[in-house]
Amino acid sequence: LAPDVYLILPSRWKNNASISEALDRRNATYTILGSSDYSAADRAARCTVDVIHISLSQYRSYARGRATVDVDPFATWFADNFNIDAIGSAARKAASLKTKVKEENFEIFWKLLLGRRVNKKKAKEVYLKIKTDITPEVLAERFNKLYLLTNEEKYVPHPERWLRNERWNDELDESKIEKKIYRDKEGFIISEEEWKKQNR
Repeated sequence: LAPDVYLILPSRWKNNASISEALDRRNATYTILGSSDYSAADRAARCTVDVIHISLSQYRSYARGRATVDVDPFATWFADNFNIDAIGSAARKAASLKTKVKEENFEIFWKLLLGRRVNKKKAKEVYLKIKTDITPEVLAERFNKLYLLTNEEKYVPHPERWLRNERWNDELDESKIEKKIYRDKEGFIISEEEWKKQNR
């Protein structure tokens, strides 16, 4: 797309609201290179004309030998003729898809948790806001590690608080725990021998 346009127009173009609006919508700037009065020419004209340079790009950027413009003319034409925000619609669809994926990931995380799964609604709200690339499986694994290393279940934070405080970043020091508690996949306390059998 060419970032420069040259036009010869009657000088009264400056009073034309449609032209001014078109320039504004395209983030364009213009320079009048010269003016000519044809009222006394051999073939008399009833106007003065301007030679105009219109720039459609404030920042000259060239990629692969092709110039770019600040505003996509197709997007402008599309919006004028169909009254649809194509760019906004695509952005909303992308955001909706991202939210759907996070909601599905939360369900995976929630099902893998050991112990008391309480305040699911609040936990989900926090999960959808957290910023991490860690998979729901790994998040659940880190929560469960804390759960298995905590002597009493009442001292294990609820999933919502654990997520809110980004506890997946905690470094658990098993040496500070007097006696390790072994639990099965349902959260019940079992012996170390039984735990080893289940985790071979």
